[in-house]
Amino acid sequence: MAATDPTVLTPVRARVARPAADLASAAQFYEELVGLSRVTSFAGHDGFDGVVLALGPGIELELVRGPDGFPSPSPTHEDLLVLWLGAAEFQATRKRLAAAGVMVFAHPNPFWAGTGAVAYTDPEGYVLVVAPA
Repeated sequence: MAATDPTVLTPVRARVARPAADLASAAQFYEELVGLSRVTSFAGHDGFDGVVLALGPGIELELVRGPDGFPSPSPTHEDLLVLWLGAAEFQATRKRLAAAGVMVFAHPNPFWAGTGAVAYTDPEGYVLVVAPA
């Protein structure tokens, strides 16, 4: 699209997929501690296993483990999943994570602390930011 083209992409659905070396642990983190609901899961689909979690209407997070040789997770500090939550959900999520012993991650970008957000790392090393809406 040219810079002057007024067309804007408006997907009906969106999915972010992340590799998971330990699929069960990653799925448990996002389901039980973060509180995301499972949309579906699959096993042995052309050598791939996965869990799909709802992030919001039409938005999903897919955790996937592939066959031998499939890329291992290699997240950086900027591979973020940011969840903006209402006040009650924000506090409840923080309490669940703390009760499970998940440590707060001191994110190097000061923006997040400045917004009142709290960062954690998931079992695969990806950063989860829980932010007040």
